[in-house]
Order: sequence, then structure tokens, then C-alpha cells
Amino acid sequence: MKNVKLFYTGVGIACVAIVAISVLTQKVGKEQTDEIVAGVKKQAAPIFLTLENNLTATNQDNQEVSLHDLKGKVWLFSQFFIRCPQCAQRNFDDLKFFMEEFKSDPDFHMVSMTLNAEHDTVDKLSEYAKLYDASTSRWWFLTGEQDKLRDYVSTEMKFLDVKERTDEKEINEKGLFAHDLSIALFDKNLNMRAKIDLNFAKGQDEKFYQQMVKELKLRINEVLAE
Repeated sequence: MKNVKLFYTGVGIACVAIVAISVLTQKVGKEQTDEIVAGVKKQAAPIFLTLENNLTATNQDNQEVSLHDLKGKVWLFSQFFIRCPQCAQRNFDDLKFFMEEFKSDPDFHMVSMTLNAEHDTVDKLSEYAKLYDASTSRWWFLTGEQDKLRDYVSTEMKFLDVKERTDEKEINEKGLFAHDLSIALFDKNLNMRAKIDLNFAKGQDEKFYQQMVKELKLRINEVLAE
């Protein structure tokens, strides 16, 4: 964590809610999300959508890969950009946690795709991945044509559109781009089975955040067992 903090020296970390718990629950209050969580626990992880169209991008080792290459894997997807302080905290607190939790399972993989490809080149992603001990065999940091990547995530995965901030104070605290900080879970057939914004949960209270971490871990185990 020390290295991550050094990497973001001078940039404040602020937690804000951008999206809600799942694909179908955007911009809701805590009471509503509590109801959603309670309802979800009564059934197996649903299928929200299937990635019918493929996307090719370049990982931190300068290898061309595609999301359809992950068929047969259970994987977590997130979008980020290197200079985003909120991503720095989420990636270390949450994504690194799940990688550690499931690192012994060969069927588990993670994908983090930049939304600022004009800045986040392969060389920069390679350095960034080292902060998380991220090997391409288990965790891809992807870049490519910026418009193509953004369009795919919003159109195919139903993530919220990226918005550029204009307020200097907000930019300094949260980064240049407001974006969807959710973590999406995909099964071995490229079906999205969960979409949870742990950054939002953390902004509510610690108990709720831990509940949602536990919920996502449960869903991962369920999908791996299928």
C-alpha cells in the first residue's frame, strides 16, 4: 500500500457514489440497496447480460488479447485510469483483495480496462501493474483505442458513460473523469452475474461495505462452482 500511496503523492483520495449495486439499480439510496441485497441473497446469481460482441485490446505486457479469450474463466471486470485517486484506493483495497482470495484457483481472472487510453500507454500500465504484483496470467490491465474501449464498456457492459469534470477542486480530489467504479462479475460463458460498486458501499458505512464484499465473494464462489 505504501507504494500505491507514493504513486499518488499529492492526490487526495475521496470516496463518492457514482453508481449503485447492480446493472439495474443505478443512483438509489441505502434503504433501496439493502432491499436489493436481501432479494439477491434469496436466489442464485442472476444473468444480467451476455457479451455477444468481442473486444480486442492490449495488456500490460504489450500482448493483444480479447475478452472472448476468457471464455471458460470466471473473471472480475473494472474500468479505471492511472491518475484516478478513487481507482487507486479501490484497486488496492478491493481488487487486490479478491486476487489474493482466489489466486489459487486457475479459473479465476481479473480485467481492469483504462478509460484514459490517450495517457495510459502500455509502458505506464506495465509500471502500474507492478504496484499490484499483477501478472498477465491472472490480471490484465488493458489499453487500446480510447473511444472504442469506452463505447464497448457503456454499450456492451452497460456501465455509466464517462464524464469529464471541470471543477478544479473536484478534479484534484477525484480525478479528471467521473466514471462507473463498479466491479462486474462474469461467468465462464461471458455472462455478467453481478455488478457491485464497493466504493459506493464504503461511502455508506463500514458494516454495509463489508456486507457487500462478502456478497461479491459469495457470488464468485457460486459461479466458480457451476
